[in-house]
Amino acid sequence: GTEGLIIATLIAGLVLILMGICKLGGLVRFIPKSVTVGFTSGIAVTILLGQIKDFLGLVYAEGLKPVETVEYLDVNANNISGKWELAEWNGSALSEGTYVYLNIVRNDRTYTMYQNLDSFPDVPHVVTGSYFIEYDPESGAILRGNYDHDSGDWAHRYIVKDLTSDSMTWIAKDDPEFIQKFVRVESIPVE
Repeated sequence: GTEGLIIATLIAGLVLILMGICKLGGLVRFIPKSVTVGFTSGIAVTILLGQIKDFLGLVYAEGLKPVETVEYLDVNANNISGKWELAEWNGSALSEGTYVYLNIVRNDRTYTMYQNLDSFPDVPHVVTGSYFIEYDPESGAILRGNYDHDSGDWAHRYIVKDLTSDSMTWIAKDDPEFIQKFVRVESIPVE
């Protein structure tokens, strides 16, 4: 985010000042001009393609995915902790009036789920339990959990993809068509 950009700018400036003080500017002559030009051009094209949609107010054709400039986070207890709302299930928004909220707690690796998918619309079904993060060399981070009320395990293990500060996607490891997209929320209205 912006904080990271400011810190990176300050560090780059300090490095340049230190290189100037140490008279290391001459080292640049050992980097071929084609490498410098190629690197700079590549960054310019990446930034341009990532921002042109927003700058011109364009909508890309379905299936066409430009270069995205999104900062993905590591999947760990710290980054997934917080309050989340299920925004999409298998590519579709939830039916009006239905909801699923998760409150994921980092320190003790527990969660509380509020949902009304299998209960009366005005009465939330509250489920608590524990979660675990495993790492698979092929799939990446895998989230699994269990329920407190009957000590049973979740029906699926989920591959966590595209984790940002605002959203994350869960894909069932045993059923890649089972996809859930969560968005971070400030509060859970049914708590």
